[in-house]
Amino acid sequence: MQLFQFLLLAALGVLIFSDPSRAAERCKNIHARAGWQSVHLPVSRISGFNISGRWSVSERRYPYVDYLGYTGRAASQLERGDHNRLRDDLPYGMLLVDGGHGVLGSKLFVKQLESAAAKRARIGGSLRFRINEIGSALRDNRGKITVCFTLN
Repeated sequence: MQLFQFLLLAALGVLIFSDPSRAAERCKNIHARAGWQSVHLPVSRISGFNISGRWSVSERRYPYVDYLGYTGRAASQLERGDHNRLRDDLPYGMLLVDGGHGVLGSKLFVKQLESAAAKRARIGGSLRFRINEIGSALRDNRGKITVCFTLN
């Protein structure tokens, strides 16, 4: 399974013992009206994560959705309309993630985080997040998605 290279630092052979009682949560609000938004994670072991919140690509026309983006009737309507997605192969409104090695959809990113957290892998580096919609179409968006990492 391909995993962001910046996430896994085990190959460096660094052994650091972490104390679970010293876990810290690092969160970033990703706003639907902004383009790419960055977060820097210190080199740490990941023990968990959470993605919450809701946003809309057009508050007046479409409902709020979670980080997986639009499905069903709303997705069909968006597909027939403007072609304003950054990644046409991923749903409108999906949380996009860029770790420096290409842009991923949040579904794959969550699988990678689940694997890293289960192994308590060492992670660190910069990530960028945004809604799957081009910059010129962001003005009518509303809401935010919050991404939290539990690090030791």
